[in-house]
Amino acid sequence: QQQSDEQQQSDEQQQEQENKEEIEKQALEQAKARDALSDEEKQSYEQWMRRVPDDPGALLRRKFEQQAQERARTQNNVRQEGDPIW
Repeated sequence: QQQSDEQQQSDEQQQEQENKEEIEKQALEQAKARDALSDEEKQSYEQWMRRVPDDPGALLRRKFEQQAQERARTQNNVRQEGDPIW
């Protein structure tokens, strides 16, 4: 039984290693494909990326709004002394 468990664990570790190697191989291939873009494709990509709005202030405002809403919800749900637990 112990040998069987050890063999199974060894097989699982080997499979995990193979999976990691396959993922690394795929990532390397994707990086190579990205680097192989033609000048026209690179220019198109850059134009597309410039269309994405870059507004960090809006992200920060949204974060603060969410935090304020969470605090308000938490404060409304605070149990007062003497309130029943149920």
